[in-house]
Amino acid sequence: MTPTKPSSDVATFVRQNWIILVAIVAGLISLVALGRTAVNRLQSENSSAEIHAASPTFSAERVYMVCGNVEGAPNDLTGCSVGLDGTFASFGNSVRPLTQPLVAPDSSAIAFAEPGGRIVVRSPDGNAIADLDVPGLSGPLDWGSDGLLVSDRSAVVVIDLDQSVVSGELTLERFDLPEGHEVLGVARFSPDGRLIAVGTKQDDLAADEVYRILVLNRETGAITSYGEQVVERDPTTFTGTFADPAFDTTGERLAWADGISGDLTVLDLETGASETLRLANPPHLITGVSWSPTGLIVVGVDARLRLVDPANAMAVTSPLPRNWSITASTPRWSGDGTQFVTTVQTPDTEALLDLVLVDLAQGSVRLLTNSSTPPAPISTFPGFPVWPSQG
Repeated sequence: MTPTKPSSDVATFVRQNWIILVAIVAGLISLVALGRTAVNRLQSENSSAEIHAASPTFSAERVYMVCGNVEGAPNDLTGCSVGLDGTFASFGNSVRPLTQPLVAPDSSAIAFAEPGGRIVVRSPDGNAIADLDVPGLSGPLDWGSDGLLVSDRSAVVVIDLDQSVVSGELTLERFDLPEGHEVLGVARFSPDGRLIAVGTKQDDLAADEVYRILVLNRETGAITSYGEQVVERDPTTFTGTFADPAFDTTGERLAWADGISGDLTVLDLETGASETLRLANPPHLITGVSWSPTGLIVVGVDARLRLVDPANAMAVTSPLPRNWSITASTPRWSGDGTQFVTTVQTPDTEALLDLVLVDLAQGSVRLLTNSSTPPAPISTFPGFPVWPSQG
C-alpha cells in the first residue's frame, strides 16, 4: 500500500506557522520537565492514590526482608524476598544495617531505610513511589493508615506519606517524650492509629536508669507510663533487655517483656488490669514480642522462641527444635494466625541465618532457605521479615 501524502492545505499551514508550532512543543516539554522536578526527589507526580493503588500488591506467597546478595556476600545488604516455595529474589536497593522493612497496610508498597538518612518507598514492580530525606530520624518503625512511624533520640515522629508525596516536602507530626527519656527500639501504632506505644530509657538521674513503656494518645497528647523498671547504673553489668511493646490486633491489649524483671506483661488498656508471666530469672535477653491475629504471643527468651497463650492461663510452648536459636527479629504472622515466619540459626548453619515457616495447625516447621548450602542469601544479618498476609 502506498502511503498517503498530506494535503496541500496542511503542508501550507505547517510551512507558514512552523515557528509557532516549535514554540508550542517546547512549552509542552518544559511543562513535563517542571512536573518531574517539582517534587524534589519524590518520585510520584500524581496524587496520593498512587501509594494506595488497588493493584498490584505484594504477594502473600513471599516474605520480604533484608538479605545479603544472591552470591551470599554477608555484608552486601539488599532488599529481597523469599517465597514460600524457597525461591529468592532481590530488589537491588542497598539498605542500611538494622533497618526494618515495612509493607503498607494494603500491601501496595514497601519501605526501606537506605544509607544517608533516606527512606525509600517502592511499588511491587520496583518503581519508586517516594524517596524521602529524613536526616536524624530512624526507621521506618511501623506503618499505619495515615503514615510512617519513625523516631529520633527523644521523640516519635509520624510522616504523612501521602501529603509528603503530593507537596514534595516532608509533612511531620512530632511527639516529644518527657524530658530525659530516650527511645528504645521499635515504636508501634495501635490498629486504629490513635495510640503509639514505645519503650524508653530515662538516663538523666544521678545513679539510676529507669525503663518504661509509654503510650501516647495522638488525639489528646496524653502520655501514660507502664512497667517501670529502675536499674542502678553500672556499665560493666548486663541488666537485661527491654523488649518492644506490641498491641494485639483489636487494640484492646498491650504486651511487652523485659529481661530486667524476666516477665512478660499483658495489659488491658480499658480496665488497666494486667497479667504477668515469669519467662526467665533476670537478667536475660528477651526480644521480639509479637501478637497473632488469634491472640497468641511469640517472644524470644535467650535466643529461644516461646509461644504464650494468654487465654489459657498464659500457657507456654516451644514450637521450634530445642537446638535452634532465633534472632532479634520480630516473628510475622499469616492473616489467619495459624502460621508465622522468623529467622533462625540451626546447628548446620553456624553464624548464618535461615528463614523458617512455623505452621501451628499442622504442627510443622519448615526451613524456607538453607544457608548450609551456599549461597546464603540471609547471611549474618537478622533479617526482620515482613509478610503481606500478616493480620
